[in-house]
Amino acid sequence: MSDKPTQELVKIAEVPPLVPVGARDFGVLRILPEGIFLAVRDQNSSNVAPLYVFGFCNPAFARMAEREAEALLGTSLDTVFSTTNSTAIGNGMKHVEDTGVRTSVDIVLGKTPRQRFWRLTLVPHDDGVIALVNDRTAHISRENYLEDRAVKLIDQSNILESSRRDLEDEVLRLRSKLNDMERAAKFDSVSGLPNRAYFLERAGAEFQRSQRYAHDMTLVMMRIQGLAEISKKQGAEVNSRVLTSFGQICETVCRGGMDIAGRIKDDEVAVLLPETNLTGGLMFIDRLRSIVANTPVNTGDGYIRLGIRAGVDAMQADDTTFSACMTRAKASMAKGKI
Repeated sequence: MSDKPTQELVKIAEVPPLVPVGARDFGVLRILPEGIFLAVRDQNSSNVAPLYVFGFCNPAFARMAEREAEALLGTSLDTVFSTTNSTAIGNGMKHVEDTGVRTSVDIVLGKTPRQRFWRLTLVPHDDGVIALVNDRTAHISRENYLEDRAVKLIDQSNILESSRRDLEDEVLRLRSKLNDMERAAKFDSVSGLPNRAYFLERAGAEFQRSQRYAHDMTLVMMRIQGLAEISKKQGAEVNSRVLTSFGQICETVCRGGMDIAGRIKDDEVAVLLPETNLTGGLMFIDRLRSIVANTPVNTGDGYIRLGIRAGVDAMQADDTTFSACMTRAKASMAKGKI
């Protein structure tokens, strides 16, 4: 090939870029070709499916192809472009040769279509077809711009969705932690029953309701017999097992959502029985004492049976505070006659 095509191609490469009139003029921005090559028809190929080889390429295109310019000359376009791209380029080359009208072909250089877009502007030439290689992102069409923008928005949406899920997980974690903290503030960690402060809070509210509507209410006070001696002889672990077992029995005997049990002291438990008179309170103690007697506690070295000392008192019409009823129930427990 003579130097004429080379000189003309170099001349093309020196043409200054065109600048769009406005930023909204999608598709009209043209920049200097980054790479240039001349495709020459392989003499051994057919007219139906012609093959093209590199007749010339500038250093910029050689860098894109990651080959030496001299090594590309005379080799098929297939050595650089993938099968899909080669088919489109071959059809474009033949169209330019047949019609003498320039055209363009969009190709991809990279592992995925999202990696790099290029546009080949194919120009007819006496020795073949000149290909001007531009980075398509520099003069992307409005349609492709909107498509690219949509992909970016989808990516951002996915990131936001992932962040939303992370925030939801964090909210659930904090809510669970808050629930644990609230429970720790209201419930005894060993027996599982409400602690003294929470029991008195609920009992006070129930006392006000019962007084307002003149309903029966009975308070049972209980002490686990020998708990201090058990703790002294067998240790804190057995002490905890006893309290846990007794707390579970209380919750079993209590009417769910109505009766209120609470650990008042180390060995002292109170149970408030709304809508219950003194007779009902005595029946509650009998039922609880029977279950406690028939539920031995596993100490790890054997089993022990528990006993309880109980007292009961019913709310009086002239009681002004819950503590009055509680004082009488404690006095009843101290007598140990029940």
